Amino acid sequence: MGVAIVTDTVACLPSEIIQKYGITVIPLEIVHKGKVFRDGINITSAQFYEMLYTAQHL
Repeated sequence: MGVAIVTDTVACLPSEIIQKYGITVIPLEIVHKGKVFRDGINITSAQFYEMLYTAQHL
């Protein structure tokens, strides 16, 4: 049996570390106004923080 390292995108690991150790990274899901975003897939960190900053409800 092998060992696997799994984390989500909140860890913000550098790509060099992810590749070096074969880490599986699961994108965090963010729901805003009924729409689902996947961290690093269809929303960037900058877009998320802008959304957070301008949101009337968290």
